[in-house]
Amino acid sequence: MTQARIQNPALTVPGALDAAQQLAMVSLRASQINGCSVCVDIHTRELDQMGESSERIYLVAAWREAPYFSDAERAALALTESDTRHRTGPTRCRTRSGTKPPATTPSPS
Repeated sequence: MTQARIQNPALTVPGALDAAQQLAMVSLRASQINGCSVCVDIHTRELDQMGESSERIYLVAAWREAPYFSDAERAALALTESDTRHRTGPTRCRTRSGTKPPATTPSPS
């Protein structure tokens, strides 16, 4: 059996986790544009588990006006917006059509 030389590259390669977070951020923005609530929920949870700040997660949709994003992140989000298909009417997500977001526990008020 072959064993990995690196147990978790995201934790040992400098900047690897940043790239994973940026990919999740871009995926969240594309899901918002496409109107896929299941995907928005998944990518939001993914970013939260990666340790992304609540402010940045909440403001992905308004990234142009928000001060929380670097120039590289702004470029990635702009490219995502220019390359994401804008749709009208209900969206059918090819990967998760017909599924519901996972149940959440209500937040204490």
